[in-house]
Amino acid sequence: MVTEQQLLDFMRETAYKPLTYQELEKHFELENAQEFRDFLKLLNALEESGEIYRTRTERYGIPERMNLLKGRMQVHAKGFGFLLPENKDHPDVYIHANDMGGAMNRDTVLVRVSTKGPAGGRMEGEVVKIVARAVTQLVGTFENHETYGFLLPDDKRIIRDIFIPQDKMNGAVTGMKVVVKLLTYPEGRAAATGEVVEVLGHKDDPGVDIISIIRKHQLPESFAEDVLAEAEQVPDAIREEDLVGRRDLRGKRIVTIDGEDAKDLDDAVNVERLPNGNYKLGVHIADVSYYVTENSALDREAYMRGTSVYLVDRVIPMLPHRLSNGICSLNPQVDRLTMSCEMELDANANVVDHDIFTSVIKTTERMTYTNVRKILYYMKNKDGSDKAERELSAPYAAEAAVELSIPEAGLPDVYPDGLAMEAGADVEGKAVGGEAEGQNAEAALMEEGRQLAERYAGLLDDFLLMEELALKLRNKRMRRGAIDFDFQESKILVDEKGKPTAIIKRERTIAEQIIEEFMLAANETVAEHFYWMKVPFLYRIHEEPDSEKLLHFMEFVGNFGYTVRGGKGNAVHPRALQSILEEIKDTKEETVISTVLLRSMKQARYEAESMGHFGLATEFYSHFTSPIRRYPDLIIHRVMREVLEKGGLTDARHEYLNARMGDIARQSSERERIAVDAERDTDALKKAEFMLDKVGEEFEGIISSVTNFGIFVELGNTVEGLIRLSDLADDYYHFHEKLHALVGERTSRIFRIGDEVKVRVARVNMSDHTIDFEMVDMKPRQQRPGGGFGDGRRKQAADGRGKGGAGKRAAGGVNSMQGHREPKRKKGAGHAGKSGRGGGGGAAGSGAPLLYTPPVDGGAAVERAAAEGGRGKKGKRRQGGGIRLTPVEGGDAGVAPHGAADASFAGGGSAAAEAGVAPPGERPGKKRKRKGGAMEAGAAGGGSAVAEGGKAAGAGKRSGGERRGGRGRQEREPVPRSWEMISSSEGRQDHGQESPGEEGAPRKRRGTGFDGNGGTPFYVGAMKKRKK
Repeated sequence: MVTEQQLLDFMRETAYKPLTYQELEKHFELENAQEFRDFLKLLNALEESGEIYRTRTERYGIPERMNLLKGRMQVHAKGFGFLLPENKDHPDVYIHANDMGGAMNRDTVLVRVSTKGPAGGRMEGEVVKIVARAVTQLVGTFENHETYGFLLPDDKRIIRDIFIPQDKMNGAVTGMKVVVKLLTYPEGRAAATGEVVEVLGHKDDPGVDIISIIRKHQLPESFAEDVLAEAEQVPDAIREEDLVGRRDLRGKRIVTIDGEDAKDLDDAVNVERLPNGNYKLGVHIADVSYYVTENSALDREAYMRGTSVYLVDRVIPMLPHRLSNGICSLNPQVDRLTMSCEMELDANANVVDHDIFTSVIKTTERMTYTNVRKILYYMKNKDGSDKAERELSAPYAAEAAVELSIPEAGLPDVYPDGLAMEAGADVEGKAVGGEAEGQNAEAALMEEGRQLAERYAGLLDDFLLMEELALKLRNKRMRRGAIDFDFQESKILVDEKGKPTAIIKRERTIAEQIIEEFMLAANETVAEHFYWMKVPFLYRIHEEPDSEKLLHFMEFVGNFGYTVRGGKGNAVHPRALQSILEEIKDTKEETVISTVLLRSMKQARYEAESMGHFGLATEFYSHFTSPIRRYPDLIIHRVMREVLEKGGLTDARHEYLNARMGDIARQSSERERIAVDAERDTDALKKAEFMLDKVGEEFEGIISSVTNFGIFVELGNTVEGLIRLSDLADDYYHFHEKLHALVGERTSRIFRIGDEVKVRVARVNMSDHTIDFEMVDMKPRQQRPGGGFGDGRRKQAADGRGKGGAGKRAAGGVNSMQGHREPKRKKGAGHAGKSGRGGGGGAAGSGAPLLYTPPVDGGAAVERAAAEGGRGKKGKRRQGGGIRLTPVEGGDAGVAPHGAADASFAGGGSAAAEAGVAPPGERPGKKRKRKGGAMEAGAAGGGSAVAEGGKAAGAGKRSGGERRGGRGRQEREPVPRSWEMISSSEGRQDHGQESPGEEGAPRKRRGTGFDGNGGTPFYVGAMKKRKK
């Protein structure tokens, strides 16, 4: 008898060519009818699962040997899709709408890769076989057409309606939300058919909207009887036999810190000061695995659900409430079984020792984030000391935003590992439009803090020690390069009928920070400990960003004068990205740069192999701290307890767990994604409903995304809406993908992420849960301090054979903004001699960024400031990623490319300078044949130079190289013979301005630049009368 493995191994042989059934039968020397039947069943089963593929000529082979890829489809609402290959090392494959072959979202398919795309771009392919259907039922709105009906699916990725025969309507009438079971799937021009299996109610009935989303994502609302029966058998209290082998910690001061409404308390903490001055941090997590045993009904249900789901008005738990809110919840002053991780940390918050063990605890108090925050605020300010502002701010999102991101337009999801997103998380702040806390509120806060301090007098030192350690842990993470996104989150409040009444911002205070830091420390410690034990485990991984997306981001931040420093090759350490986030803190461009960076990140996921966590800048990371609401945490608890109690795993057990971990990781990642989609859908639904009665009202907002079909604007209450491109009637706008901007063709008006705008609510579509805005006004962009541009200074090259002198970074020009400051001067390589070595010209002074100038040959690499550019040998062009740009107020960016001297690129004060001014054309230097750096030159702004090659006022940049941007026509003013340029020793450029030379001198033909003071002209080359 031929086994599956024998058949697959044979087909994987290098010499194998696809064979027919008869040829395979002959090869394996099948002798009787039973062997024939068994072999045919095996072939059919492997073909059904996609392990092998049968061609049109009835030949069988392995998909990967036949240019086929197996994976899962991710379909877009516009009809196209992407194949996410099972082989994680293979890039995604784009599938055109005409090549979908009837595949639907999340279907498992085989795709033939047809092209690798232009210039090594994205791969493209077509679906040749649907291996497994993921969608078996759909939710939508029913329409009755008398003899037949149609389902209009709520899932917009299902782009065709579902045909319902008259005998399959089952009482549904027009306007009702229904659940339809699919009977057939779309094929060619034939629509899918279905049968109504559940009528949810009229689409406008209260509660039907949320139920529809629950059904859409097939979230289980209730537990099966066998699951509930097992839960009932779990005891209500700890028994003596449960304590065998556990360390007794009931005498320690251990507290839980959670949201006020939280009921599933799965973590508790304590901190002590050791005699040697170190800290002892204890993190104690509910031992759920003790009650949810392997392969029990509870375990199978938890595996299927994967995670608890937190919707706007309800929680769909992973485990029955009898466990999650009862025996597994670390309620105050009762005995509870736990898994403990105790860590000794030194003065720099480094873990110098740790211990992991099973335990029993009795928590001293059930604290809330609000009360801990108030106590710490009171303790810091009771003696009249300076107020510690960090206690009232939202410190950061820990691993939140790098975990998951939304590929569609709009702001990314923030899905934290911490507790702020749990159902009971505290919400600090007020609804939009509320008055700020004044002095009276501050006095009331101090009084509340005083009363709480009296109530919890025995814990005050513990809370202060917790804060001290948490801040040190955070500082350590920041030093090693953990990426710290700080996006605004919100909570939607609804009444008893489910109608939204307010949208309020979540604030993350020092209390949340304490718990998040302690949980992160425990997760890292546990992951590393069991990694070195070489036992099967689940890890939370976050891979490095794709190099293409990272390069896009590096180019983008170059527009703002920022530089991402890289390592060898294209490698970038997360510390380099974190330094950018620190640099943009509290600037106008913070939102835009943070958003673009987040979208450059990959999604975090679960894996059976430790691959590091890029966002947290750590080599080992797991999820250990939330077994009540996450299945991966429950699984690793089970492995940990087995190892701790039995001293290790048997070979058979090791092999069994190893085989299961990959499947558990995939299932958990998939269920997490579904939970986030459902949470996002309910948020969008209720935000749209909240704005229904606000049509016609005006709001302030910030552009959160720019696409080829319009602009997304986020209001202060986190509601997001779209200004459609067709509604921008004042001009014809071009979309610049790399710049995340729309640029007006006639007016040169620019819309980009981060711009502040005023909008009017135009329409609310409750079917799509979308909001349309109209543009009312746009606030002027504020410039970064120190606008203006100066060139890199240089020494004269002797006889054209000396080395170029050191360039200096030009100081910022005059800026009309308040808070003007001059940037530090920075040395860099200077202008080359005629046959010497050239370095980068001085980098520009800081100013307001506009558009990105693409890399040029001879340009410094993107990850370097131009002032730091390395030296190019004798006129050879360096292959660099790009140029650091620093713009001026009212104009465009300054450019100091490698090898250029006196490189001064300034924008004009006119609106035209805001067009896609990409680079104006470069002119060859006067002495083009000489090797070395560029001649003195100034690339002129001020004209209408656009990326497509319009006019460029002035002569354009001389670079000693080829002419670039060549389609543009360059206008210049001729220089009378009676005038000449003053030498560099007589005339100089400083702080964005230049001595104009003698009175009455004409403009130098190399172009007139502009300083940072609103477009005032200065002279690139000062002139004097020529001596006769």
